[in-house]
Amino acid sequence: MEAVAMSKKISPALQRKQQIVRMLIESLKDYKNILLLGFEGVTSAQFRRFRELARGRAYVKVAKNTLIYRALKELFPDDIVQKAKIVLKGQTAVVATNENPFAVLRLIEETKEKGFLRAGMRSPVEITIPAGNTGLPPGPDIALFAELGIPTRIISGTIWVVGEHTIVKPGEEVTHTLAELLMRLGVKPLEKRFSVKGGIVDNVFIPGDLLGKKPEEYCEDLRAAAENALRLAYGIKYVVPQIVPLLLQEALSDALRLAYGISYPAPQVLPMLLQKAMQHALALKQRVEGKEQQKS
Repeated sequence: MEAVAMSKKISPALQRKQQIVRMLIESLKDYKNILLLGFEGVTSAQFRRFRELARGRAYVKVAKNTLIYRALKELFPDDIVQKAKIVLKGQTAVVATNENPFAVLRLIEETKEKGFLRAGMRSPVEITIPAGNTGLPPGPDIALFAELGIPTRIISGTIWVVGEHTIVKPGEEVTHTLAELLMRLGVKPLEKRFSVKGGIVDNVFIPGDLLGKKPEEYCEDLRAAAENALRLAYGIKYVVPQIVPLLLQEALSDALRLAYGISYPAPQVLPMLLQKAMQHALALKQRVEGKEQQKS
């Protein structure tokens, strides 16, 4: 019996996990917007800065993905939770707020930092070394330039690059030599920032690629969508207030063209009909005069 009782005893680790899940449920239940952020590569200083900016505006908590998933299951319908489960990978921070989620996500922009690329990473951008003075003294650094095929000269005690050189393109792997040279030159092409995995906003799951958009990008998308909608409405002659003037103008043009073609004396085309009649009369006069001259 004692052995059975021992086997049913909950381990401290499991108790701790259950406690975290209960804490998450209790903390998140009063918020209508739950954001899921990734923070791979984010420094502890950046995270502290984000917490400071979010204080009073959002609840921020880091937990294991499995525990976040279990907490969300207790708070939201299964279809929403299953969509959230797909993005619960890697390191995840839960950010809960009752404010506009886009306003809270703007805090990410205020905490981003530039960083050096390390060997083995893929470059996110094209990097070009400009011609001119590098500010580096002659020495071992010359070998770094030479290994990368970048011609240099020594002028006034510093290394000068001869001509502009693109040393890596987006997606290419960074070598040890390249990483070392970029560090020596102080080039920081890596943007260290929180990533938006997704979020539950007003009981709707929104993927990270949509939730992470900047407001100005949404405005541009809406503008383009409105233009396309009006273009489609005009093409199929669908009557909406915005294109009624264009449709009326097109209808008027078609009507005037038809009236002119059948010589219908509408007030708008009467001057053109009179001009056409005058041209015909002049042409007829010239033909008659020509025949009379031939007879004489």
